[in-house]
Amino acid sequence: MLNNGFNIILCDTEADILIASECQPNDVVVTSDSDLLVYMSVPVVWRPVGRRKREFLVYERAAVLDVFNLMTESLVALAIVSRNDYNPRTPSDVVRVMVDRYLALPEVVRKKKKDEPNKWTADTFANAFKVFVLMQQDPVPTSMVLPREDLESTSVPTFEYLQSATAEFRIQLDRSKQDEYEARKLSRDQSGVKVQRHKSRQKFNRYRTIDSPPKAEVGDRSDAPLPRNRIPPHRPRYSVTHRIQSKPHEPPEVMMRYKWKPYKTAPTNPLCADIDPVQSKTKPKGKVKSPKMPKEITLETRKSDLVRAMGWEHPLVTLDVGTVSANLSRALGQDSDLIFEVNTCIKEIVRVAASIKRLGQSIIGRFIERVLASDPPTPEDREILGYLCQSVSTRIKAESASSSSDSNRPTATSADDEDEDDDEDEQTNDDPRRQKSEQLQFYLMLLSHLYSNNPVNDKSAIGKRVQKFVFRAAELGLLLRNDNRVAIRQRTAYPANTLLRSVAGQLVTETKKMYRNGSVELEEKLTNMKAKGLVSVGAHTQIDETIPAIENFWRLNKSSKSYRRMAPLTGMEQPFVSFSELDLIEFLWRKEKIKSHLQDLVLQDYHNQDFDPSLADLKEYLDQRPPGHLIARLLSNVGRDEVRKGPRGYKDSTCLMALDDLRRHIQTIRAPGFDPQTPPTYRIPLSATSVKTPRYVLRGSLKTDGFRLQLLAFKLSELNSVKYRRFPHDVLPNRLTSTVGGVDYFLTEVRNIVKTPQDVAALWGCAPDQIKILGLDLGQACVLGASALLPEKPPLEKIEKGPIAFHNLAVKQKAVYQPGFKHRRWMQEQKNVDPGTGAMSINDIETGLPPLRGENACFTDYIQRRELVKGQLDMFYNGDNRFKRHKWDARRAKEAEYRLITDRLLKLVGGSIGTRRDDSNKVVIGIGLGKFSSKIRLSSLHESFQSYFVQKVIKAFARW
Repeated sequence: MLNNGFNIILCDTEADILIASECQPNDVVVTSDSDLLVYMSVPVVWRPVGRRKREFLVYERAAVLDVFNLMTESLVALAIVSRNDYNPRTPSDVVRVMVDRYLALPEVVRKKKKDEPNKWTADTFANAFKVFVLMQQDPVPTSMVLPREDLESTSVPTFEYLQSATAEFRIQLDRSKQDEYEARKLSRDQSGVKVQRHKSRQKFNRYRTIDSPPKAEVGDRSDAPLPRNRIPPHRPRYSVTHRIQSKPHEPPEVMMRYKWKPYKTAPTNPLCADIDPVQSKTKPKGKVKSPKMPKEITLETRKSDLVRAMGWEHPLVTLDVGTVSANLSRALGQDSDLIFEVNTCIKEIVRVAASIKRLGQSIIGRFIERVLASDPPTPEDREILGYLCQSVSTRIKAESASSSSDSNRPTATSADDEDEDDDEDEQTNDDPRRQKSEQLQFYLMLLSHLYSNNPVNDKSAIGKRVQKFVFRAAELGLLLRNDNRVAIRQRTAYPANTLLRSVAGQLVTETKKMYRNGSVELEEKLTNMKAKGLVSVGAHTQIDETIPAIENFWRLNKSSKSYRRMAPLTGMEQPFVSFSELDLIEFLWRKEKIKSHLQDLVLQDYHNQDFDPSLADLKEYLDQRPPGHLIARLLSNVGRDEVRKGPRGYKDSTCLMALDDLRRHIQTIRAPGFDPQTPPTYRIPLSATSVKTPRYVLRGSLKTDGFRLQLLAFKLSELNSVKYRRFPHDVLPNRLTSTVGGVDYFLTEVRNIVKTPQDVAALWGCAPDQIKILGLDLGQACVLGASALLPEKPPLEKIEKGPIAFHNLAVKQKAVYQPGFKHRRWMQEQKNVDPGTGAMSINDIETGLPPLRGENACFTDYIQRRELVKGQLDMFYNGDNRFKRHKWDARRAKEAEYRLITDRLLKLVGGSIGTRRDDSNKVVIGIGLGKFSSKIRLSSLHESFQSYFVQKVIKAFARW
């Protein structure tokens, strides 16, 4: 046995204890001894029977307890008095009490008197209690243990016999599992209940809501009212109601009635593409520079310039492709060691970047609180506050007012901070792009100092600003001052600038939204409060452009008594961090196993196999490959040119575009005679008969929180030149019948387009009564209220003219929120779990933290208290992926609700998700664009559903 690889363990006690301790929940113990069935760690015992011991009797512990109507403690006590094993997790005092009660039974007492007076006392079971309850046993004397050579010579079963018996046991186990599956399937088929799924091939989701099965009706079905003894028929969720009579409604309050307001200056031609409902509105003063046109595309254009040019021509979208581990398994196959290394590296860089971001936020928040405590701050402190966030100028106020007055009008934004052009000659000092770039460099250098603890490089202007902030924070006792330039610079685990660029950009966005935009919002609120006489005399009600935005926010927040949070702060759950392919190779190159895999990846395309590629060789290799090449080869199979295997998803609609194809694609769009109404398509031949027409092209960047993976891609079916109207007005597609300009360009008021029946005929080529109209009213209590007006049937199909049919659908917020409610309840239960080691539960810890907002809120106290419990909170939220999996399941279940609602609406007008609209099916969908605010704890779902619905409708109904 030893020579054939068996591991034989010689126990100095009985082997039952060792077997029970090693048994896992899904294991099966094969033994002729039934003592092991008492242990809670042993769920199933297989007892060999028969002449050759090739058949088994199955004993399930839970089934035994049910049959004999016993509790666990009763079984343990029975095992002790019957000289059997016991459950080690049962309290010993409970078992001892049960044994004492057994000895006090009249039958036992009479038996003792009849046989021996001293028989069956507590001492009789002392040894058994010690072994079965306390798990203690005297070891076997050494003289009784056989030597190794005697053990080998002892007549034991041969290796061939045990090998064949093990094979028979495995076959029997597989056969038993198959029989159980067939029995469950047969039982489900006989019941007649059809399994209802939201979509095909969907795995189990603990939070999805499934329709109850149809109930059997009693009696005959007729048009008469249902009697009391008949069960009403099953009505699927989100089903449309059909009525043949109009339902009168009470008119709303006067203040709620809609009053049509005509244009001050009516448009001359409703079919022109340049019609904009904000034409008559006052535009902000001052010259606003448009984004700089990218460079001309030539044969010498680099890969980075091509990616920037694609971002100019096509919008950037985020593709949620699933979990990191699942994508690694699909990309790397069966190499489990490499999958583990890459997965561990990604989780580590996300954890480090998030921790440094929280550290920077805590220092900045405490600095702001300490500096603003002395009102007004010193000029030096005001200068440092200006470094943290740009001031609020008149131009920024005008832009904020313009964007708030027309939230549906698209605005040009940059995709990533690192993609901005750093040409100093083209940017002025008051240009927001330059200020944002300088602010990004400030936060990046500050976070790099906190990560590496190396002295700040003060040779640049940004470095001097960071050094001034660090020295002032050190004076306030917020961090340690390190200006020893002679000491050797510490080497970090990962490059600081590469690791922290994404979180630095997040800090820029968070500070701008909180302080700059928040100051504008508070000023508008104070203006309304002042008009109502709710502002005290001497309070600050207007923005002072001579002081930093942070000080403005602090003053206005205090005057309005809004008590907003004083500084941005990331929660303990890991946020999403974005990285490019060049960033990833900087991290992965430092892992030896991944490094060797990357070197093999480079050597595959080189004839010389005798050299070891360096990091520079890998960067040069990627510079000659399509964007997203490393992601498709190492992290995910999305983008590969291969025939689909498995469920349909982004793999079918995403591709990698070669550098030459990128050049031709961009040059085609920028050609003088390009028609924007028909965007160029990109086709990839997969085989002689199949062709792939992708809708997305990978950019070469990703976002991840260590658990989920999101890929950034360009959307080929939309053009930014149409969205931002860079083409002449006579060639732009109609904004109502085309989706080339995107969703924001697609949604517009119908009165801007259609005014007369001739306009309908020009757009759709039919009469108005032949168009299906679906009206949607989005709200809070009811997420959706829909009503469809369907055209009458043609005369040949009509038998007689019947009453008008109404088709309505009302979706309540409570129904859509069911997955979220289930997840909240589960999360609250987990937070209330008592660790049992004297530590507080997560709910007690979070409720015991000082408030972050309010009249007496203190940011410093909150940070100091959270530092004491940071380890426990981090272990709860990020110790494993259990909570992230539950959160992701709840999110997918909510999307399943949206999918079901959308499918009901599309079927109402002759369509469905995943099916293209027929040319003869004319449909107009109207969506109410009214804005409202929510004051309850449940966030309104109308905006998220509108975004989901419009995207699905574009895929199903839109035509280029």
